[in-house]
Amino acid sequence: GMNSVAPLGSPPLSSLLSSTCSFSTFLVLISLLPTTGDNMENNHTFLYFAYGSNLLKERLQLKNPSATVHCVARLKDYKLVFGNHKGLASDRWHGGVATIEHSPGDEVWGVVWRMNMSDLESLDSQENVTLGAYSPVELSVKTKGQELNCRTYIMNSCVYAPPSPQYLQVRLFSLHPCLSLRDKADVFSNLKDV
Repeated sequence: GMNSVAPLGSPPLSSLLSSTCSFSTFLVLISLLPTTGDNMENNHTFLYFAYGSNLLKERLQLKNPSATVHCVARLKDYKLVFGNHKGLASDRWHGGVATIEHSPGDEVWGVVWRMNMSDLESLDSQENVTLGAYSPVELSVKTKGQELNCRTYIMNSCVYAPPSPQYLQVRLFSLHPCLSLRDKADVFSNLKDV
């Protein structure tokens, strides 16, 4: 139950989010992170590291119903950047969307989802793999001293662009309940220069 979850200690970034908190009833946010063994499912499932709009449970589960939160993790030696595939902004976001690029010494925070193999095609489709916008890659992420091999997606032919306001809002909402205050500070420091 809820009593087993440690309190965060201080109010969660309310100053940053107060202007948009009316959406919080609409966006039911990630709150409980499972910690124990689902090893029996490993043959039929894969791990997916999300760092962009798929941090939001409702968005991901809409087309990938099997997705469950596995943990929060960080990807070392990469950084979060915003842009568009070949410079073409999508009709949905009207601005840059997230991708990652290799950057020694930096790190990107995200959520690791466990998903059924049956949702793999749907996830690729959501990430516009068939259109050539993103490529799937296998990367190792760190969580609580453990390394996990995860599928994630990197934009092809990225042309940098300022992030779409709607996109940032989705990203902020999905992040703040599942990270400690210190972790949140790390995530938001990823955004400070964009």
